[in-house]
Amino acid sequence: MSLSDELLAVALGFARSRLDELTGTVLADVDAFAAALGAPGFVDDGGEVAGLLATARSEVAAAGPRLGARDFVGGATHLANAVNAVDQAVAKVPGGKSVTQLLADEIGWGGASPRGLARQLGLPATVPALQVTGGALVYKVTAPGKSLSPSPLTLGFDRAALAANLRLDGATPLFSLTIAFSGLEAGVGGGPISSLLGGAVGSVGADIAVGFDSSSGLTLSGSVGRRVVLPARTQSGPLALNELAIELPGGDAIDLGSTFVVNLGGVVQATVDGAGLRLRVDAAAVASGNNPLAVELKAPTGIGLDVNAGIIRGGGFLGVRSGGYGGALQLRLGPVEVTAVGLLTLDPQFALVVVLSVRFTPAIDLTFGFTLNAVGGLLGLEHRMDTDALRAQLPTGGLDNILFPSDVVAAAPRILDTLEAVFPVSPGSIVIGPMVEIGWGRPVSFLTAQLGVLISLPDPKVVIIGRVRIALPAPDLPIIDLRATVYGEITSEYLLVLVSLRGSRIAGFTVTGDIGLLLRWGGSPEFAISAGGFHPRYTPPKELTGMQRLGMDLSPPAILQLRAESYFALTANSVQLGSRVEMGADLGVASISGYFAFDALVMWAPRFLFMIDLGIGLTVRALGVTLCGVSVQLHLEGPAPWRAEGHAEVEILWWTIGVDVGPFTWGDDDNPPPLPAHPRELVHAALHRNPGAWQALTPPDADRVAKLVASAPSDTDVTVHPMGMFDVRQHAVPLETDLARVGANPVPAGEKRVHLGQPTADGLPVGPLSEVRDEFSPGNFLELTDDQKLSRPSFEQMPAGVRMRPPGEEAPYDASRHVELRYETFICDDAPPRRGLVDRDVLMASCASLALAAGAVGASPLRASQRYASAPDPIVLGDPGEVLQVDKASLSAVADYLTYTHATEKLTDSTHGLVRAGVL
Repeated sequence: MSLSDELLAVALGFARSRLDELTGTVLADVDAFAAALGAPGFVDDGGEVAGLLATARSEVAAAGPRLGARDFVGGATHLANAVNAVDQAVAKVPGGKSVTQLLADEIGWGGASPRGLARQLGLPATVPALQVTGGALVYKVTAPGKSLSPSPLTLGFDRAALAANLRLDGATPLFSLTIAFSGLEAGVGGGPISSLLGGAVGSVGADIAVGFDSSSGLTLSGSVGRRVVLPARTQSGPLALNELAIELPGGDAIDLGSTFVVNLGGVVQATVDGAGLRLRVDAAAVASGNNPLAVELKAPTGIGLDVNAGIIRGGGFLGVRSGGYGGALQLRLGPVEVTAVGLLTLDPQFALVVVLSVRFTPAIDLTFGFTLNAVGGLLGLEHRMDTDALRAQLPTGGLDNILFPSDVVAAAPRILDTLEAVFPVSPGSIVIGPMVEIGWGRPVSFLTAQLGVLISLPDPKVVIIGRVRIALPAPDLPIIDLRATVYGEITSEYLLVLVSLRGSRIAGFTVTGDIGLLLRWGGSPEFAISAGGFHPRYTPPKELTGMQRLGMDLSPPAILQLRAESYFALTANSVQLGSRVEMGADLGVASISGYFAFDALVMWAPRFLFMIDLGIGLTVRALGVTLCGVSVQLHLEGPAPWRAEGHAEVEILWWTIGVDVGPFTWGDDDNPPPLPAHPRELVHAALHRNPGAWQALTPPDADRVAKLVASAPSDTDVTVHPMGMFDVRQHAVPLETDLARVGANPVPAGEKRVHLGQPTADGLPVGPLSEVRDEFSPGNFLELTDDQKLSRPSFEQMPAGVRMRPPGEEAPYDASRHVELRYETFICDDAPPRRGLVDRDVLMASCASLALAAGAVGASPLRASQRYASAPDPIVLGDPGEVLQVDKASLSAVADYLTYTHATEKLTDSTHGLVRAGVL
């Protein structure tokens, strides 16, 4: 329930209870009523007075349930009807009192002691009589001025008046209650603050009325608006109070906010907006003897700062935002300019994100023409980094709001919006990152590079953001002005690099476009690099969607238009390129435009495919009407089979004629059979022609036992440590797998499976063997349906080689062994220990042990078990390329985890099926 409803309920309930007392005495019958009016012996001829008294009693009784249901309009109507009935009855008793005198004398309002709000405002113990004015029953009281709050914050008034109105003529509002303050004044003065600032500093004053009525609810100065601004009466001193704003924020509060300026010696000037008091009214205590007002400080909604101290100049502001504050600061300290923009969140918890930069003028010389122009950083406490939102800022220029923003005070709202979107509040998270700006060139930097490295924890993410600008011959008047915004993201699953040429120009011509690189190694491996986007019929990775074509607008200032754009993309299974050129001339009354475009796509997996689209068009218009136009679209794809089709369209005035050509097909449905592939020969060549296929593995700390000093006899030999192992791996085909083809080349029967035999070293069999796996694409080696290609992982871990240990002690190690021993002597103390004291050597040794035990090493669960040591999380993610063979009826495992390909080979019964590994 609102404050106005509570006050109306209290006031109307008070009036109903007083009238209810009157119905039991004066209004009980005609004789008691006449005696109260000073006319005993009155005879009610016709029973009119008795009827009016009965009406009054029934109306008072009906007001109770209405008020209990919070129907204030209905309750006030019944009370007004009751007073009207009493007034008509009084008029029929000759020589009696007026209705106001009757109510004042019989109800005893005039002798009621003030309580609650009336007592706090200092209302007198006796009140004037009721009056009927302008068709309303009016009850008024006044109080002398007083101060409601002590210094240094003052709030007082010269005079207060409380008026209650109950309409008798049916006009609205039926009931109203108004508290009017004359000479209301709020300010700062007295106390230690006044002494510190040199005396009284300022105040504001005005006349204001706070009202509550049954129609509008809570009002200010007779208006239903929620805020009233009062002009100021400022005083001299370092603090000037400009205005006072009274606002109804809702609920049970009244805000008294102020705008004041603090000027300290003309050096620092601060403007504070919205600071003041908040009055909370306890509506339940309005009619009781308790104090219904609670006064508390109100935080400012904004703070502005202006500094002018000679060598130090600048300013900033701090404003209220959702849940906290946001602001910017820009100061110049001689040759150094410091800027900061940040968000401070206080509700529901503390959180802070701030971007700080320090710029040097002139820049610091780093030799060889390089200069250090600026340094900075970003810190986010209880904030995380939303990489999707950060990546979305690349084409819009939002990264400019993080990397050394210019004119932070003017651009602060835009910068704060970017910080809120990119770094949302997240308990327990932290974002930190240094930033630097490097320049090259003399006397000014015509090449500048800004770089920031952002690290987000505990979910580890590393993001690199940067801007590069090349401005020749000078940054102020460049002929070549290339601007590149760089975004790089490194996670545990992929590497992503995006570059945008937003804002670039060459000789006044606009240059646009995006460049992207994606290398994914987690989950489903993927590779894509693009300059300007992808083929229209190709679905790119989601991280590289929406890329803008590389383009340049070569249009002169008037009449002619010339624009060209292009793209080139390379993925794991395709090459894509395309271009579009648009030309035209506009003479106002007539125009001509044309274009030429082509798109090409070459795919070699899962099968070889060539696709090209050509388009050309020309249109002539005059006075907004097409005089003639022609367009041709051609499509060619192949080679299994070759297919060509086209569409031509001719437009003359209002007629359009379209012609479809084709499609034409020729050639076999299958390409000429490719030559067979021999997997064994491919593996043999990969192992013998690639020195990188053989790799020695040295065990840790092996050099403490034996150290190899002789180099390998040739580039093809591998020197292996006696205690080590070596890997043999190749990437031509997967081993131990039934192969159907290698790319587009079929595998002959009898050669579909490749395995390595028993290797030997120096004529002796090697030690234990283990399998070495690597990533292979099943679609390049197996015959898969379209459904299988979609359901199976793009890459799987398949056998690629072996890991082996050299022969044991039987190996003829005839190489020389060099052993070099060296002793070191350390004397702690030659003097014997003193009697009664601990041996110093023993003490020093024990100190080292204690230090190790008390440090991070001693606290590690690996060193000693403790009651607080927790077991590692047993939930781990399984390899997405592994599946489990289970029985369809019982879902029990019938085989260990295998790759999808090998598990499929082992399916010999329809009662068995495959399930993903999922969570282990």
